[in-house]
Amino acid sequence: MKIIADEARPVGEVRRSVPPNVAAAVGKALEKLPADRFESAKAFADALADPHFSVTAAAGAATSGGSGPSPRRQRGALWLVSAVAVVATAAAVALAVRGRATNQGPLVTSSLQPPPGQDFSERASFGALSPDGRTFAFVAIAANGARNLWLRRLDTLGAQMVPGTQGADAPFWSPDGRSVGYFAHDALKRVDVPRGAPRTLCPATPDESGTWGRNNVIVFSTGRGIERVDADGGPCDVAIPLDSAVSIYRHPSFLPGDGRILFERARGPEATVMVGDLGSGATTALIPGASAPTWVPPGYVVYGRFNEEGNSVLYAQRTRADGSAVEGDAVPLTGPVRTSDLVFSYAASERALLYLPGLGDRDKLVVDRRGVVSDTVRVRDTWTHQYAHDHPWVALGDGTTIWLYDLERGLATPLVPRGSSADAFRAFPVWAPSDSAVAFGWCNLDVVSVADLSARHIARQSTDCRRPTDWSSDGRYLIVTDIPSPDTRSARDTAAALQDHTFIAALDLAQGRTIRFKVPGNAGEGALSPDMRWIAYTSDEAGNPEVYVQPFPKGGRPVRVSAEGGRAPRWSSDGRQLFFEAPDGGIMVASVTPGPAFPPPSPHLLFHAPGWTRPLFFDAGTPYDVSPDGQRFVIRQTASTKDAVLVQNWPAKLEAKGGS
Repeated sequence: MKIIADEARPVGEVRRSVPPNVAAAVGKALEKLPADRFESAKAFADALADPHFSVTAAAGAATSGGSGPSPRRQRGALWLVSAVAVVATAAAVALAVRGRATNQGPLVTSSLQPPPGQDFSERASFGALSPDGRTFAFVAIAANGARNLWLRRLDTLGAQMVPGTQGADAPFWSPDGRSVGYFAHDALKRVDVPRGAPRTLCPATPDESGTWGRNNVIVFSTGRGIERVDADGGPCDVAIPLDSAVSIYRHPSFLPGDGRILFERARGPEATVMVGDLGSGATTALIPGASAPTWVPPGYVVYGRFNEEGNSVLYAQRTRADGSAVEGDAVPLTGPVRTSDLVFSYAASERALLYLPGLGDRDKLVVDRRGVVSDTVRVRDTWTHQYAHDHPWVALGDGTTIWLYDLERGLATPLVPRGSSADAFRAFPVWAPSDSAVAFGWCNLDVVSVADLSARHIARQSTDCRRPTDWSSDGRYLIVTDIPSPDTRSARDTAAALQDHTFIAALDLAQGRTIRFKVPGNAGEGALSPDMRWIAYTSDEAGNPEVYVQPFPKGGRPVRVSAEGGRAPRWSSDGRQLFFEAPDGGIMVASVTPGPAFPPPSPHLLFHAPGWTRPLFFDAGTPYDVSPDGQRFVIRQTASTKDAVLVQNWPAKLEAKGGS
């Protein structure tokens, strides 16, 4: 009756947010007279897409004053309804076609902030966008280091924490967008959102990533290769085993059909995007020199590349419908992206792209005691380092080798050939007191000579994995963090123990014995004073990481040095100063009076580390080191901003490079 008797109410009165051109186009489509409406569906679609379109509505047809419509008007009404339906349907089809070509809107870039009091965590992955691109699942880290899973709808201003997800890492979505998988407490878990309870699916090591197929199978990376499990739980089995002892598989992403995946095969900074067959276990290289792939409908692969200039960025490239081959040129999508621990911090869906901006991969700054930057250590994406004693050298570990960096000459020399040892992965370098050699390792301990690069193995004296942290001034003791090995699957699997249970030990290289210190909680990062009277270390016995000192080698009552959190203690060469890092990135120093007793010191702030982020304090790695004279510091940095960058309708970048 209203179609016949009344003028259509302007859409803008019903929904004020409708753009004026859309309201005008709808009004014209509902005109009474066919001559006043659009001549075609294309004209309707063009008007809806044209922000400058406007029209003055024609006067409505006069209506008779009867109590009801005549049969003629009933037929007219039916014809009008049918006509409008046909036009609307045709316009919708036209818009769908145009929307696919233009990704349904212009390119829009904005920022996305973490929840108040939280930082984005980027360990293992930055997070995941839901299949419809409307919700971001991510892990945030609190001031006390607690990690939880959060959800943020992109059309809202707030995020909600998912209850029961403490310790979460590396979330990923189910294909229907109703559940999120993640890793926590040495297990793969899932939670139905928004109000489901977390469920454990199977054992899994942390620091990994997963993907969820439409066949209700979850595929995830571990130290054994690519594993799979039913999304409702059950046994895990290896679908694609590692191809070598020094390879790492990560960042799997399902291809169409769910029988094959994209994944990254990494050897430190050197990586290749691979295609893996879950049935046969066969793999083929797809994109050399590329990392962290994500397949995005209708046929794109997004990936990262470590650029030689030191600015790692994301690229997109078209693929065949089945993802078996790339087509056309790669198109850069971003500026520098953060790559902490060689993880590209991004998430991509069909319509949205989120990433954490970075300052490039040259992520070591040399600063003075005021925090003023004097130099940049130009070895890309290293995450462990230690100053030499008597030379202007820094030893750095980048995931595959140990580098000697000369601060005066600005030159880096590899001390360990790339890929020569599985334990070079995440190896922690420690200088011998004479600077003649460097010890390193993750499970097995090795020593490499600086003079001739000859290497020798320090025989394992425990079933535990051992990470070196310091070498005594007389060369007799090597201080290590003992990391218990729950199984023998691979050296990488023991990364879980870093957060679960660790001990401090001193290897007596002269007598071949081990001295283990009894410290409550998790303890590590031991540093021996130059006079060998005291050992400083980090322990979480009070709940959060704090710095303590106790007598060496007999042990004794510990003295707490930090007041509100601390880690990574370092001594000056004269033993009169003890440095450590605070949870807010402050580099602290405490004065020490050498002697038979260790009175509680009063540390004070020297400076705040530039480029600091909260994960640098709570994650493994070396956040800083100090020169023996206490005048210069090497600072590990990531980014100058805590906000993420959100790019809506990112495929427009590809279309601008030539075609849809």
